[in-house]
Amino acid sequence: MIDLSRIVAKEGIGEGGNWKVYRCLLQDCASVIVKESKGFVDMAIKGSIKKYQFIKALDIPTTSFLEVSSLDGKPVLVTEDLNSDNPCFVSPNSVKTETDELLACLRENFTPCLSSERIDSKVEQYFYKNKIKEISNFPSFLQRVKEDIIKAACHNISIAFDCYFFSIENGKSCSVIDYKIADWDNIMECEDIDCKELLNANIVEFQEAMFRFLELFVQEGEKRKLYQSLTSDMTSVRLQ
Repeated sequence: MIDLSRIVAKEGIGEGGNWKVYRCLLQDCASVIVKESKGFVDMAIKGSIKKYQFIKALDIPTTSFLEVSSLDGKPVLVTEDLNSDNPCFVSPNSVKTETDELLACLRENFTPCLSSERIDSKVEQYFYKNKIKEISNFPSFLQRVKEDIIKAACHNISIAFDCYFFSIENGKSCSVIDYKIADWDNIMECEDIDCKELLNANIVEFQEAMFRFLELFVQEGEKRKLYQSLTSDMTSVRLQ
């Protein structure tokens, strides 16, 4: 178990509905990601560990480790810092644009205001403002994802759009893309759902994640081309 008493620096890097997320630097200069539950702590932590093990057992890309530790006397999740080096990993679900904030305020009948207690994810905000021009390996990337989606469906696992984190090469206008599952809240075991139906659901969820990624992080001309490739390639997925 990673000893979080060795933390020398702690930075809040994101906050969603279920977790507060911190990047923590340890005494040996290694950095880790710490997730603190905002709800039922034991249930959230046990659920995440179980779902992580599902994904790991299927050899679907995910973080190198996920374990339970203690921070300030509370149980927390500790996992790999995907952004300790290049490439960087981003979640399209972690970006809040100005339009998003205004619409959220209006839906709740609040006075539109861009400030809030929510912590925006800094890596996502950086790449949202510094979009990439080209993805060099998109066809082979989609082929890998299709194989993983089929594998998940055949083992009764559904993967929601917000579980996906996509890699971007920092400092390059032409980037290689890859992915990892790094949020486990909405991974579900679905033994009562037909495999083909589950496959279709997984395809829709991945497409939503990928469409959001392209919209937020890729420049206009390139993303239109990749939209078409994504749509045509993913509609051809079939069970083996």
